[in-house]
Amino acid sequence: MDDCQTEFVEPLETLRRRARATPGLLQDDAWRIEMTAAIAAARACGVSSKTLADFEALLRG
Repeated sequence: MDDCQTEFVEPLETLRRRARATPGLLQDDAWRIEMTAAIAAARACGVSSKTLADFEALLRG
């Protein structure tokens, strides 16, 4: 999980910070596609659903 944490969860954190800092970014299609792909990659690496839940909630709004 440590490799997955570094490789996949940290980029998700960066995407979340960008969304919080940029008004309207949550509705941006490119950002949503990037976040969806990052979540899928993290899940494929074995990152737990519990860890990914906050990021998925961000996508749902």
